[in-house]
Amino acid sequence: NALRAAYQLEQRGAQIDLYFTDTDASEQELARTIHAHFYPLNGNVFRYRGSIEPCDVLFATHWSTVQPALDNRDSAGELMYFVQDFEPLFYPMGSEYLLAENTYRKGLYHITTGPWCEGILRTRFGAEADHFQFPIDTSTYFPRARTNPRKRILFFAKPEMARRCFTLGAEAIAQL
Repeated sequence: NALRAAYQLEQRGAQIDLYFTDTDASEQELARTIHAHFYPLNGNVFRYRGSIEPCDVLFATHWSTVQPALDNRDSAGELMYFVQDFEPLFYPMGSEYLLAENTYRKGLYHITTGPWCEGILRTRFGAEADHFQFPIDTSTYFPRARTNPRKRILFFAKPEMARRCFTLGAEAIAQL
């Protein structure tokens, strides 16, 4: 989502620079990966080393990038938080959950994917937030006629991801 948004902004004339945290990949490797697997972005790609070039808008795109964005407030005209999901729920209750949740209290302007997260940020955290609709590639994802009348259930879960509630899901499937 973040790279899609960057690409769309670039297509509309914005100059986009990307800073990556927590990676050992070189800037050239990062740029090649973006081009090969995501979008042909033309902007600069940097490994974050504690500072950024001056910019009009600086977006945090994950809870772990909020503090680096705040640390560079003087280099940015505006700070915003591109919230792609309610990130605390990616973790069981603990330090990471609370750290992620606290980023919504830092006073950034939030742009969320879909209205659900916007509502949570506004009501639970008193945060300024707006949303955009989920971008769906309707050439790939669209309703199709059923070709098999047999009913099916899909349970998407990974046992190692606590938020997927694997044990509860497996028990529900067993009951069904």
